[in-house]
Amino acid sequence: MKPKGKSAVVLLITLFFIISISTLISINLKEHEKFIDESKLETTLTQVQISSKNIESEIISLIRKYSDNIDEIIEITSNSIPFDYGNIKLNIVLDYYNIAQCNLNDINSSSPLNEQCEQDIVDNISYPYDFLELLDKYPKFKSQDQVDYFLDDYKYQTRDETIDNIKDNFAFLDTDDNKTYLECNYKMLINLDKIDGVFVFAVDGNQTKLFNLTIR
Repeated sequence: MKPKGKSAVVLLITLFFIISISTLISINLKEHEKFIDESKLETTLTQVQISSKNIESEIISLIRKYSDNIDEIIEITSNSIPFDYGNIKLNIVLDYYNIAQCNLNDINSSSPLNEQCEQDIVDNISYPYDFLELLDKYPKFKSQDQVDYFLDDYKYQTRDETIDNIKDNFAFLDTDDNKTYLECNYKMLINLDKIDGVFVFAVDGNQTKLFNLTIR
């Protein structure tokens, strides 16, 4: 059983989080209506742009405000929080960002792989020379999709299926070991359009390290 004091903190942050996000959705709709009247742009795209911008801004602001209660916030948000307002349905998941052991953007193809990545990663790459040779042909990675494409390309060319064991162990973001990073994933449904968004940011920061948005 959790101490009553901690339960009260969790409840308070839960209520504040829900109120804050609900408020920003309401503001989104008003801003959207004004923006549409002024620019006549396509409705869904405009709602997506405004909503994504405000979700990012509001969550980063909330985390900075409650930086002493990160564990409690993650306890609340890691299982998804749903919101429903007007024609917008939104689900937000906020959790710790897992900083992988091997950053592909830092690997030097002229040095042995086992000098640059953990041994348990290298042990699951059957053809390290081919891995480095192929990696050298790729530009710097800027998204997880690009990393996944590279790993699939390596697997296709070498038939090395052991790479599947360590797909989650490759990083591409430039992170600070002394900072804590959070990852926010959200799904929006606006009319019949599905939007998947993700951004990564430092707890003490005010800008994202990564932002991706997909409309389906």
